[in-house]
Amino acid sequence: INPSMSLIVDGQCLNGCENNDVTMYDFRVFRNIGNLSHMLWNEFNNSNSNDLLIRGNLTQALTLTKQLFNQYSNEIIWKVDLNIILNYNLKGTSSIIFKLNSLPHNGSCSISPTQGYALDTFFVINCMDWIDDDGFIEKYEFFVTYKDNPLPLALNFNSLGSLRVQLPLGPEYDDNKVSLYVRII
Repeated sequence: INPSMSLIVDGQCLNGCENNDVTMYDFRVFRNIGNLSHMLWNEFNNSNSNDLLIRGNLTQALTLTKQLFNQYSNEIIWKVDLNIILNYNLKGTSSIIFKLNSLPHNGSCSISPTQGYALDTFFVINCMDWIDDDGFIEKYEFFVTYKDNPLPLALNFNSLGSLRVQLPLGPEYDDNKVSLYVRII
């Protein structure tokens, strides 16, 4: 699971729920306070102060927000239990255990030359030595942004971590500058 995204868990009763007047969903969220070989589950208390972290625990869809994963960044193993209650009697339960993906680390990216002219100079961007503890680096995505514009403009993506490109012209009010960044997935 990508910790920079919210996670939505959808619960559905598919068998034996058709003629029931009352269907209730009861989600419970746990974090592992043990280790990978000996998991110890601690139920996450979803008090009113945590409404921004977990939403919908008594509805059909539970949302675990990215703020939850940011606030508890040391917790990588989580469990969600769902109890479905029909006409005030427990009908079924289900659980899912998931692991948060750790971010790639220990690498660097460089650009050469560091200055040039839009649509004229070829820039070479090299990213190397990135490590993903959860497997492998799937791809490198290259973007530019402009001052006062939060929307990134995609340049390219590849699995090599290297790109030769002519950059677009930035806004005149910022001396035609662009900011370049690379997303490593």
